[in-house]
Amino acid sequence: MAQVGLVLDPLDLLNVTKDSSLAIMEVLQKQGHTIITFETRDLYALQGNAYGKGRAIRINLSQQPYYETVEEKVYDLSDLSLILMRKDPPFDMAYVHATHILEAAKTRVSNPPRVLRWFNEKASLPLFPKLIPPTCMSKNISQLKAFLEQHKHVVFKPLNQMGGAGIFVVKLDDLNQNVILETLTQNQTTTIMAQAYLPEIKDGDHRILIFFGVPLDYVLCRVPGKSDPRGNLAAGAKAKVLPLSDIQRKICTELAPFFLEHGLDLVGLDMIGSKVTEINITSPTGFREISQGSPIDAAETFVTGLKISTG
Repeated sequence: MAQVGLVLDPLDLLNVTKDSSLAIMEVLQKQGHTIITFETRDLYALQGNAYGKGRAIRINLSQQPYYETVEEKVYDLSDLSLILMRKDPPFDMAYVHATHILEAAKTRVSNPPRVLRWFNEKASLPLFPKLIPPTCMSKNISQLKAFLEQHKHVVFKPLNQMGGAGIFVVKLDDLNQNVILETLTQNQTTTIMAQAYLPEIKDGDHRILIFFGVPLDYVLCRVPGKSDPRGNLAAGAKAKVLPLSDIQRKICTELAPFFLEHGLDLVGLDMIGSKVTEINITSPTGFREISQGSPIDAAETFVTGLKISTG
């Protein structure tokens, strides 16, 4: 069968019960493919070719440790049938340089490296102004405060983090607004995002998994806890699985041509109410929760759709 590479965070740091990459790896192994894992530090380019010191592993999530290294060696990445880029943010220069190396691999990379660089999951939102809440991107504190003045209740986010890290929900009368903006913008040297607060968050932040332009029929709804307004499981939100709504399906249909045009096999679309708040393409999660709460096996659906060549 095929050799499939996955660029990941360190194996020992992955959450065995929740990690979507591990769910994908289970299906790959079940289908007979060889799993080869890399960290970004393992990748390098030489004379126009891409290589990586990788581990061929077998996994058994019911054991500890959950993986066994079968072979460790330097691989010519062009010899692999497919590479899945599943490294979590931060989206920093180390991440960007890894995508440059993957660009040199003469094989399919999912999602495509150049799209990962260009289509930042938060900063790309202005491409779709009709689908998003009022949104501002700036490093200028005066501009950000003017946006807060206009909307009274605002969510401030860094552009390169995940899991709710660095998110602040701020009201106009918040005495900490200056220090929050100074910290997030690193004293006006780093661009951040501001979005008008959506009261529909009380009904949950909905993660929609879109494979090859088609959304799954069930979504992961993350309802914030009473002590934290963020709709992120890592921040304590509670999960439930719901059927895809008509408005969610309509928006997915509007976005599908763009995703297909740019070769995005996997997108994690986040919506609050009828508005798109993030378009995640680096390493979207939610596979396990949706699979556990619906008739769909998300990982099997995704891997089958990849149509991995065995030649």
